[in-house]
Amino acid sequence: MAYSKNSQSTAFKIAIALWVWAVLWCLLYYAPWGDGIFSLLRLKLFCVTWTSEECRLTQEMDLKHSSIPAYTPIVWWLGVAAALYGLHARRQS
Repeated sequence: MAYSKNSQSTAFKIAIALWVWAVLWCLLYYAPWGDGIFSLLRLKLFCVTWTSEECRLTQEMDLKHSSIPAYTPIVWWLGVAAALYGLHARRQS
């Protein structure tokens, strides 16, 4: 199967857009955890890729009435899938 350079470029653009979306969504959702977006950043950034115990407990106890939909790492992993597709397409062309 032949891949075009356009499909590679599109896959990488989609991956970057999904990663930016995931990080922003995560930071905005978890902003009340601590004293703002950048408070407890070390803990919050782990929530981007998976739901750790701290992330889950914070969602259940502190953020259940948030106006932002609950963050899920699926967006991050869709970005990983898009990037892997782009890498595969680059290797095949």
